Amino acid sequence: KMGRQTYEPTASAEKISRELHKYPYQAEIGFRITGLKVWDALRGKYHYFDKHFGRSLMPEQVWEALARFYYNGVEFKLNALDSSIAQLKLLLLWMQAQSFFYFYCSSILIVYEEDICKLRMIDFAHVVHRPASEEGVDEGYLHGLRNLLSALEKIRLVVECEGSAVDDLERLKSKMENYQS
Repeated sequence: KMGRQTYEPTASAEKISRELHKYPYQAEIGFRITGLKVWDALRGKYHYFDKHFGRSLMPEQVWEALARFYYNGVEFKLNALDSSIAQLKLLLLWMQAQSFFYFYCSSILIVYEEDICKLRMIDFAHVVHRPASEEGVDEGYLHGLRNLLSALEKIRLVVECEGSAVDDLERLKSKMENYQS
């Protein structure tokens, strides 16, 4: 779920309270992970991480969940990671240019098989026209996009700089500490 808030400005107090309770760090991070399906090449099966997993993450743990998505138990799928970064950069450019809509409770779906990666915006039930009295872009969504992109770029940087020294998630965890901004 993207953006600093996942409720429309006209939402009731009860709705706002429910949404804030789901993930208290949403406003800080600008997104939350609502699920992952990750192929484990060692065991020949998928691992599933649901919305409760995503809601349990502290801000400093989000990058690890994202790294887990691109790691199949044997190697990091760098082509899929690079493709995700490139597609997020294009989406960021579009979001910076468009000033017609605010996207509340919208999501980004990232799917890859082998190294073919597709990124899509989904869930448009709460997209609203920007009021004529306001100027600007959807800063909440942009905040989330920038943070998501930054996390993926940090993962890529560490894997690239450390090479084969980072061949699993445990080693990545220790190396990421040196690259935190």
